[in-house]
Amino acid sequence: MRVVQNKKASEKHYRRIDEIKPKTGVVRLIRLTEKQYNNIYMVTGEPDYQEKVVL
Repeated sequence: MRVVQNKKASEKHYRRIDEIKPKTGVVRLIRLTEKQYNNIYMVTGEPDYQEKVVL
């Protein structure tokens, strides 16, 4: 995750990632505004085994 001030700054990081992309596989990027991020809704159940081990 990377927080940037504006769209122009995010484009800079998109270009940097494009320059170092892996030869195989996929890199997915998503751009969210602060308003969109604040509207994230999380639905959770009981922690699974791996989460219990880490906690």
